[in-house]
Amino acid sequence: MGSQSQGLHILFFPFLAPGHIIPTVDMAKLFSSRGVKSTILTTTANAPLIQPTVDRTNQSGHRHPITTSVIRFPAAAAGLPDGCENITHITTHEAKLKFLQAVAMLRQPFEQALKRHNPDAVITDFFLPWTVDVTLELGLPCLVFQGTSLFALCAYQSIKRHKPLESLPSDAESFIVPGLPHRIEMLRSQQGGLE
Repeated sequence: MGSQSQGLHILFFPFLAPGHIIPTVDMAKLFSSRGVKSTILTTTANAPLIQPTVDRTNQSGHRHPITTSVIRFPAAAAGLPDGCENITHITTHEAKLKFLQAVAMLRQPFEQALKRHNPDAVITDFFLPWTVDVTLELGLPCLVFQGTSLFALCAYQSIKRHKPLESLPSDAESFIVPGLPHRIEMLRSQQGGLE
């Protein structure tokens, strides 16, 4: 789809949450610093959150400035208030379901953005699995970004598998995460419902 004569162009599309947007912007900054044209696709209400970082990066003299491309978030179509475009705005389980429904409605705007920007490849979020289908249909290479650290994933799997809290005395404040190569002690409060 993209044109190699103008250099490599990557389109980044993060899930609409700070823990996904921030690392995606950081990746775009790294690509840009190495001469890759980088476009971050986001929604109207999220664009102002990343634009100051994009502007600072672009002023630092990268060979290719980062561009921000905006698509409209279908909040109203999913029964959400206007401007509710980030997971941080969600306060109830019902609103979360509506938010995820609206995110799924971004498929067509995402496809239109790919056709408009004509990137060579896409880096998308693992919370947006339908983006892989779209990129396959368009013949675009796609990398899926999973921002959780390997350590956190290993600790989660270990706690899920071994269920150390089930045998922990009720007055114990900490526990050892079993099955890891080093001794990792966590507070009961840190497990956050992982068992």
